[in-house]
Order: sequence, then structure tokens, then C-alpha cells
Amino acid sequence: KKCLPSLVKEYNFWNSGVHKVTIRDLQGQEHSLSRFYAFWNSPRPESATIDKKSASNLLSPIDKEVFYRQVASAAETGWDFSSRWMSNSSDITTLSTTFIIPVYLNTYLCKVELDIAIFAKKLGDVKTSENFLKASKARKSAMKSIFWNQEKNQWLDYWLNSSGCEVVHQFEARNQNDQIFISNFIPIWNWGLFSGVDEDNSILESILKSFQISGLVQPAGIATSILNSGQQWDYPNGWAPLQHINIEGLSNSGSKAARTLSEDIAVRWIRTNYA
Repeated sequence: KKCLPSLVKEYNFWNSGVHKVTIRDLQGQEHSLSRFYAFWNSPRPESATIDKKSASNLLSPIDKEVFYRQVASAAETGWDFSSRWMSNSSDITTLSTTFIIPVYLNTYLCKVELDIAIFAKKLGDVKTSENFLKASKARKSAMKSIFWNQEKNQWLDYWLNSSGCEVVHQFEARNQNDQIFISNFIPIWNWGLFSGVDEDNSILESILKSFQISGLVQPAGIATSILNSGQQWDYPNGWAPLQHINIEGLSNSGSKAARTLSEDIAVRWIRTNYA
């Protein structure tokens, strides 16, 4: 009871203002999803020297402010830094974090919506529970329409044509980022929510196959991406929280093959860290 208002306040931060983006899909239906957008246009205090050096080749003060915002937004993601946020993986000044609607942020928020619905119901707040259950279902539908890629059997980040706050952005399939990252499979963590991607749950087998041939599964665990860009969160590096989420998702998906794979990855990761 004490925590619920704080949970709702945090949720509202991600689902309002510049963090909330509306996209119209190819069927004309409008969906709301969330993104990272730092309210910051100066060098980060903790990395001011580095940021100033990176921005030194940008001549316009406005360009520098935009860059600082993109850097700060990337730092908010936890993936600082990664080719995932860059239009040119060899040039840090092409960070475009606020242009990107990330799969994993919306996966987490979908779970948050469901959790708040459950907590509110336990507290007898039926209206709040119903509202958040409805929001969770709406986000699930949005993720299917905007992120899901049938050919790859993955959920792909979506790039906006601009980072502005247009009332509605029009979906374009070419704006899905078809590069391979561990985040493309994060919704498996909430497979109970996302299994409706296809009426036939054999879709999980296709996702599992896509994961196995993606190049992400390495002798040491799961790589963050398959591109060796020199950035911290790209190949060959792996990050413990992302290992945990994917291992847990595979293990709890209901697939025997996925559970076996999850156990194998867990052993690889543990042996790597305690070798």
C-alpha cells in the first residue's frame, strides 16, 4: 500500500511528455510506446572531459547540445555505450538515443503495468487495477505491431524519423533496426504476456531457433550484440543482468528445449566468471 503511489509515479514518468511516443501502424491503429529522453544538454558531470572531447569536432553550439542530450539519454539506458544507439557505429557523435523506441524498455513497462494491476487489485482498488491491466494489453499490442518482425522472429527496436514530439509518427517497416542485439529477445522474459504474437505457440520454437543461430550465444554466455564496434555493450562483451533476464525467460517459457538452452548458458556464464 505504501509503495503503490511511488510505482505509479515512476510509471507516469515513462508514459507522459517526451517519453511517450504515438505511432500509427499500417492498419491505421495508433499505439503508444516509451523511449529514453534525458532533460540534459551539457556534458555529464561524471564524464565532462570525455564528453567535451567527443563533441570537439561539432562546430555548432546547438549540435553540441543535441549530442550531450543523446549521450545523457544513452547513459540512462544502462547500455553506455553501444552501436544500438548509433547511426554510425564508428562515430560516437552519431548517438541517436532519443530517436529510438527500445524493445526492452517497453517490455519492462508492460510487466510494470501488469504488476501494478495485480497490486491494486490486492488493495481493493478495482478501477486502478482495470486501468493498468488495459494499459498492459495495449502495450503488448503496440509491441506486436511496431517491434515484431515475422521474418526474423525477433522484436526489433524502432527508429523514428525525427526525435520531435509530433502528435503521431507513421510506422515504416524499414525503420526497424535489423541489427542483432540481445534485447531483440528480451520479451521472452515475459513470454506469458507475449505468447499471443501468434495463435499457434509454436512461434516460440521459431524464436528459439532465431536466437540459436543469431550469433549471440557464445562459449562464455550471451554476447550483447554480434558487432565488435569497440563500445562497451557490443560484441564480445556480456552483461550479467541481460544474461539473467534471458536465462530466466528461456527457463520459464514452457519449452523443454528452451529450458535446456537456458541451463547451458547459465553454466557457461558462471564458469566464465569463476574461472
